[in-house]
Order: sequence, then C-alpha cells, then structure tokens
Amino acid sequence: MQHLHTSLYARVFQYAYPRRVLAIAYCEKHKGELNALGEEVLAEQFPSSIVPAVQKIKETYHANWDTIVADTRSSLLANAAYYKKILKGEIQETPLEDLEGANLETDEED
Repeated sequence: MQHLHTSLYARVFQYAYPRRVLAIAYCEKHKGELNALGEEVLAEQFPSSIVPAVQKIKETYHANWDTIVADTRSSLLANAAYYKKILKGEIQETPLEDLEGANLETDEED
C-alpha cells in the first residue's frame, strides 16, 4: 500500500509541478498586465516570454513540453479570475526560486 501511495504522489507531482512553474513564471513576468490572460495575448506570448526563466523545466520535460504548455495555457484561461489576482498582486505566490528549491529538496530525500 505504501508503494502505491508513493507512486501516486510521484505521478501527481510530475504532472502538476511543471505546469505550476510555467503559470507562476508567466504571472511573475507579466505582473500588473491584466490583459496578459487574454486568449490572443497568451497565444502570442506564452511560453516564449518566459522560456529563459523555465529553461531547466523545458529541458527536463522536453518529451512532454507541448502538452505541458497547452495544459498550462488552458489552465491560465480557465482560471483567469485567480491568476488576475496574482497579476494584481492580491495573492502572493511562491517565487520560482522556492519552487525549484522544493524540487531539489524532494530529489535529495529520495
């Protein structure tokens, strides 16, 4: 049973982590630009505007990169109300450096 729990946690983390990093990186890059969540703007600027910040994620998940980008774009559009609060600064998200540190700490514990 413990193996199943650990395996499921790893799969959820592997799915959610890169998408979360991309969404947070995009919101940090475009903080204060409420139109950044428009469908046209996302199609034009996502992920190209954040590639330098997420290069490590892109290299790590290169096989699934297009799927991760599409999922994140869909999430940004579907949850625009939440992400607009981040863009306005009403909600403080975990900085990318902390997320990457959490990922490294998780890897070290295994």
